Formats: sequence, structure tokens, C-alpha cells
Amino acid sequence: MSASTVLVNLRDGLEIFPSPRGRRSRAAFARRPVAAIAAVTGLVTAWAGAVRPYQYDELYFQASGRFLSWGYADQPPLVPFWAHLADQIAPGSSLLFRLPAVLLFVAGIVATAAIAREFGGRAWAQTLAAAAYAVSPWLVVAAQWTATYSFDPHLWTIVFWLVVRAVGRPDRRRHWGLLAAGLITAVDLEVKFLIPLLWISALAAALVVGPRWLVRRAELWVGLAIAAVCTLPTLAWQADHGWPYAQMSQVVAAESPRVTLLPVGLVGFGVVTGMVLAVYGLWRLLRAPDLAPWRFLGFATAGSVIGLFIASGRSYYLADYTGLLVAAGAVGVRVQRPARWWGWAVTGRAVALSALFPVLVLPLGPAGWNPLDRLIHTAEVTPAVTTGVQAAYAQVPPSARPHTAVIAQTYPLASAVAAYTPLHAYSPHRGYWFFGTPPAAVDEVIWLGDDPERLRPWFDTVTPLPNSGGPPLWKASGRRADWNLIWKDWRRML
Repeated sequence: MSASTVLVNLRDGLEIFPSPRGRRSRAAFARRPVAAIAAVTGLVTAWAGAVRPYQYDELYFQASGRFLSWGYADQPPLVPFWAHLADQIAPGSSLLFRLPAVLLFVAGIVATAAIAREFGGRAWAQTLAAAAYAVSPWLVVAAQWTATYSFDPHLWTIVFWLVVRAVGRPDRRRHWGLLAAGLITAVDLEVKFLIPLLWISALAAALVVGPRWLVRRAELWVGLAIAAVCTLPTLAWQADHGWPYAQMSQVVAAESPRVTLLPVGLVGFGVVTGMVLAVYGLWRLLRAPDLAPWRFLGFATAGSVIGLFIASGRSYYLADYTGLLVAAGAVGVRVQRPARWWGWAVTGRAVALSALFPVLVLPLGPAGWNPLDRLIHTAEVTPAVTTGVQAAYAQVPPSARPHTAVIAQTYPLASAVAAYTPLHAYSPHRGYWFFGTPPAAVDEVIWLGDDPERLRPWFDTVTPLPNSGGPPLWKASGRRADWNLIWKDWRRML
């Protein structure tokens, strides 16, 4: 490597890497193939979102939207706010409700191809990266729903593109892309509180291996300051309510065995192509000379994965790194010919094979047949689940109804009652606990759940009710204590 193509700056890090000016000029953006992939993916997932039944988290977000707040026990406010807004614009429209997830998925595909271009990839590499992102099983699944995990990976991908672009063009006087990255961070912090992990690990890695000038850019800190200010109302809500979000780490650890993080997370990248490109992309970020300016992102990714493993993070958290890793891997396939034993995984046939699993999770068969529906227990939150509740409440004399409340043991059941009946349901579970207790006048309860023992210390009588095809149903009468005391005893995060 000649001296004219090497940038050595010990002030800006420990790495010796090719100067951006010494690298070949960037290829043109592969507009047509990337646009085709994005369009087909967007149309397919929009159709799936329009016909797929709601899953329980979506019903919970819709219920949360009826209690608008600056914060919630288990999430920031953006998704519930969107659920509320969508209900005002087109009540009951699953297509509108899920449209932001589809549009962000399309944006993530384009941003992934753009990352590959910044890494030096030409049209073939950009197309391969976009295709791998488009057939990522987890991303295809999440695009059919509206939830925090439907937005988060694509916002991260856009942030990665803006940071990669800024680092690849260090001679610019102003890096407005870093300011934009801060603004996207502000949006993501209203969806999920995970993105600080990216910034802490990336900036720490930049201080160690460079480029240290990145940490000194005013545009970056202005953007991050805006993100911090925008998050203050949510943090204030958390502080006023005893920081319930901090308890979610215990919930996540209990629901996500540590040993599943890597195997399930790798499958989430892609059954064939995506998994191979993600692993290869991380290796290249850590080792390849042509990606040396972005070495810090490789160390940040590796450090984050270790941190998530220690904290028992959910496996789908790794999906946030999909765009960065598959783009790095796709470019490497052209820079260095892969070995035969794994090179087949990045061929067109392998990409087609990788698309089979996402196709299997589309709503193509009869209700209940689809493996995704069974996996997320869609049948447990259908209108049929609430039939017994409505029948039991109908048997209550009109004069006694002001003294009777429906309480669901879990937030999915309470959300189903709120979605599919005219009844108002209470629940002491997770975020629903914060939506309030039954009125003081209520002394009888219709309880939907399988744990009637929680009722007996607080009511004189507890009797079973029929609920054919649904969860157990109970009637409790003769309340013995104040609702605030009962509610504190019943509160559960798990």
C-alpha cells in the first residue's frame, strides 16, 4: 500500500487505513434493482398487513392509544399515539394501522443498499444487500404488524447509513448527516429505549480505534442533544411512576433464555443468505482493509452482542444490525471471492431459497394454519375468546352493572376485550395496571383468567362461569378491601 493511499493519524485512532480520497469513486446507486426489490416487498407486506388478524401486542397498543400519555410502563409513547391516530382516521383499518411498518421496511431496504454503496459496493453488491434485507425472516414478520419491533430495526439502519456516509467523507466541512442521525435517534427513542446501546458502543469504539474526529463533531452532539430533550417527557413520566420500564429487563430475561440469543438471532438475519452475509459482514468490519474506516462499527456490534448476551436480551434485538452487516458482507463477496464451501450461500439461487421462509409466514392459508399465527397464539385473542365475557356481563341486571367490572388476568386478554366487545376491561398486568383501578362502587368482578386464587383473599365468594372455547371465567362477589390495596397486591409485570 503506497504512502499516497494511506492515512495515518494517531490522534484520530489506532488504525492505519486507506484514505477515502485514495479509494475509487463511489459507484452509481443501483436504482432499478433496488427499487424493484423494495416495491415488491412493500406490496407483499402491505397485502399481508391488510388481511392478517391482529396479534395481542397490536391489540395492546390500540388499547394503550385510548389512554394517551407521555409514557407507558413498557414502552415510549409513539406506537400507542399512532394507534390512536389511525383509529381516528380510519377505525378498524388494519392496512392503515400497519402502513408505517411497511414504509419503514421499504426505507430499510433502500438504506441497506446505500450502505453497501458507501462501502464501495457496485450495483451487484447493492442488489444482493437489498435482497438479503428484504427476505430477512424477522423483518418480513415484523412488517406485517405494528409494534415497537416493527419500527426499530429500520430506524437503526437509517442511522447506520448516515454515520457510514459521514465517516466515508471525512473531508467535508459540515456533516449534516450526523445531525440527521440524531433526529432519527429522537424518533426511535419514542419507539424503544434500545438505541442508546448503539451510540454508547459506537462512540466508545471510535475513541479507541478511530476515527476520533467523529466524537468531536458538533453536528453529532447537537442531534443527540435534541434526541435527549425530546425524550425528557417520557423520562419524567417514568420517574413519576417509579421507573417501571426498568423492571422490563427482568421480564425480558425471564422470557428470553440467554442461550437462544445467537442461534435464533442468526436465523432472524436469514435462513441462508442473510445469516452468512451477517457473519461475514461482521468479520469484514473487524478485519478487512477496505472497511478499516468503519472498523469501530464492527467493534460496536460485537460489543453490543456480548452485552445483550450478558443481559439476556431478546434474540430479535440483533435484527437492528441487519442492514449494516449484510451490506458489509455483500460488498466483501465482490472484493474477495468466497470459498466454495460457503460461496453458494450468496448466489441467486440461495437468495431464492432464503425467500421461502418469509413466504411461509405470509397469511396464505386458512386461519390458524399459518405457523406464524400458531407461534404468536393469535387464536388466544380472537373475538371468540370474549364471547363468554359478554354473555356473563349480559346476565348482570342493569341496576347492578355500575357495581360490576370486567378484569382480565393478563394484558392480552384485557386488550382482546377492549378490541372486540363494547365492555371496558381492567387488568393488573404489566402496562395495563397503570390504566387505573375499577371505580370505588364496584364490588363484583367478572374475572377472565386461570388464577382464581388471587381473588379469594379479597372477595367473599368466587364461583366459576361457563366460557366455552375461551379462558376460564369466574365471578367474585363481596369485595373486602379498598381497590388501591387490591391493585397493588395483584400487580404483575411477568
